[in-house]
Amino acid sequence: MFMRNTRATLSDLSEKLGYSKTTVSLALRSSPKIPESTRRKIEMVARKFAYVPNFAAQSLKKGRTDLVGIYAEMNDQVRVSIVNSLFEAMSAVGMKPLVGITKPLSEGWDESSYVKTFLELHVSVIAIVSFDVPVLPKWQKEVPLILVGAQERKNCDCVLLDRGEAGETAARFLLSQGIEEATLVLNNINEDALPVLDAEGFAMRCARVLRQDGFECPSYNLTGDNASMMSLVERTRNSKKRTGLCFCDSEVAAKFMAIAQHSGIDISKDICVVGYDYFPTADIVGIPLTTVEQPVDLLAKYATHVIENRIKNPGSEYNQITLKHRLVVRQ
Repeated sequence: MFMRNTRATLSDLSEKLGYSKTTVSLALRSSPKIPESTRRKIEMVARKFAYVPNFAAQSLKKGRTDLVGIYAEMNDQVRVSIVNSLFEAMSAVGMKPLVGITKPLSEGWDESSYVKTFLELHVSVIAIVSFDVPVLPKWQKEVPLILVGAQERKNCDCVLLDRGEAGETAARFLLSQGIEEATLVLNNINEDALPVLDAEGFAMRCARVLRQDGFECPSYNLTGDNASMMSLVERTRNSKKRTGLCFCDSEVAAKFMAIAQHSGIDISKDICVVGYDYFPTADIVGIPLTTVEQPVDLLAKYATHVIENRIKNPGSEYNQITLKHRLVVRQ
């Protein structure tokens, strides 16, 4: 019999509990084949004797590791939320996610230290959470790649977001609110660069829909300093018309609304604001900001399904799934 302070094996637990190793193994993987009372009993004993699954043995038996590398840009709350949801969704189905953090991807990303570590650990799949992937990696034939929330690529699995559809949704919302003029608010991007940086994306589609409806819809570029923000507030306050403002960043939109309200603008009557991006604190900051948001949980759910399929069916056709955004109206 094993000592209490040593780590038990599956055979030890089987002997201690009087169940077969198969029953113990299924219970520890939360299999529905095992009654809940039995599963809880087995889990309690496993914790008591510090049981740790032998992942190496499991990998040899299955012929795969079930390790999944998640390489993610973590430069905003949206991607942090996507990674958290991915981690939870993968763990719930028995995958073992590993996370590597990066700045916006650039040339050579596929040879970074995180990616090299993933490859050395023989991960089954590498998932990339990024707005764009400059180049597809050379190792993709050996280790499958899935893009999550990025722009479409033909030669790998993708779970995509239609940013053009999001821009049209934002524009249609503004049009439904009785606005008399409209402004597209960019975040440190000149409009001349939009065709390259935002081709068929949120800003371009939003502006196109508003202009097709007869609005001039000039763009205003916030440069990141207080002066440009205050200039936009002053410009809006001096307008005699109900102004619709479409922001490419929800957090910046919330900041604008707070300053505008403090400056005497009636944010429910004088202006109508919509922002792009999942903004989890929108409901607690006291600002009625309407947002067009990424369906974070749904993105993680579909990505997990695609990864499961790729692991089980490595030769299957690539999945190209495009998800719609959701309009969250706050008044």
